[in-house]
Amino acid sequence: PAALGGGLAAVLDVETTDALAGDTLRTLGAGLVAVRAVADVPVGAGVGVHVGLRRSTLGLLVAPGLRTEGGALVLDPAGGSPFGGDRPEVSFADAAVKVSTRLGASARLDVSATGGQDAVRLGTVAGQPGLDYRWRTHTASARLRALQGEKTFVTAVGYRSGHAATERRLRLGRAEQALVEHGATLDVDHFRSSALQLQGGLQLAHRAIDGAAAPGGEGRQRTAEGAAYLAATIRPSPDWQFQPGVRVEAHTAGNAVTALDLSPRVFVRYERGDRLVVRAGLSRQTQAVHRVRDRVQGRYALAASRWLLVDAAVPVARSWQAGLGAEV
Repeated sequence: PAALGGGLAAVLDVETTDALAGDTLRTLGAGLVAVRAVADVPVGAGVGVHVGLRRSTLGLLVAPGLRTEGGALVLDPAGGSPFGGDRPEVSFADAAVKVSTRLGASARLDVSATGGQDAVRLGTVAGQPGLDYRWRTHTASARLRALQGEKTFVTAVGYRSGHAATERRLRLGRAEQALVEHGATLDVDHFRSSALQLQGGLQLAHRAIDGAAAPGGEGRQRTAEGAAYLAATIRPSPDWQFQPGVRVEAHTAGNAVTALDLSPRVFVRYERGDRLVVRAGLSRQTQAVHRVRDRVQGRYALAASRWLLVDAAVPVARSWQAGLGAEV
């Protein structure tokens, strides 16, 4: 829908369990791949805390290996080493915490943070020097959601997210890169009736890339993006649903506007009782963060230095997408 941008292929939307639901939830799990713990704990009147932790156990009972798939090396928890050499050392860990509080009878505030780290080390692969990859991610956000009157929800979000990668190729050098985004969004949902919902919003984002690769290569980019959207969900009858929308996006680098896009979108859904659902859609999408496969002197560059942002020299990726499906 028009409220979402920045991804041509997919969108990942994650909601944690709600610590304000009133129940205390505690779970602990252990498996061959990881151990995890989750807790939702009410800590006072209208205040709750969600905490989640996870840590890999690969290598304790199950030693991971490598296999090939689609021309790439893929980690396989079940093992395997088709190229000889050492088995890979794999570890990962992540954590999440969210504090939620009610602000009166019609508003709530959620403040959350996440962090994670992954590491893969290969001693040798097919007689070639080993690799040491490390990835780190973090997010922090505050979301205020309030009901205005009886039919309008207003949601404001401020956030920061970051991804950092370090890659060492034994005896051949090291590369590292960090991608950080700061942003804010304001969304309004107005329910005029059960047959008509109106949506609109503003979104701002600032992105920064810093990278370095031995023996002296460096990369630095600073860009910004602003977007506005309008959309509607129309239900003229219980069988039909229409969702038209339009999104406007502007990209800047320095003091110059490098791209301006208008992206219409429309989706239709028809449902015949409980036996048939037909869906159709047409949308224009853009993407301003690129993941590239780079070659340097005939060899692939280190993976950590392959992010690019849209600027005066790098165009926006644009795509039209159409879909039609039926479910019986």
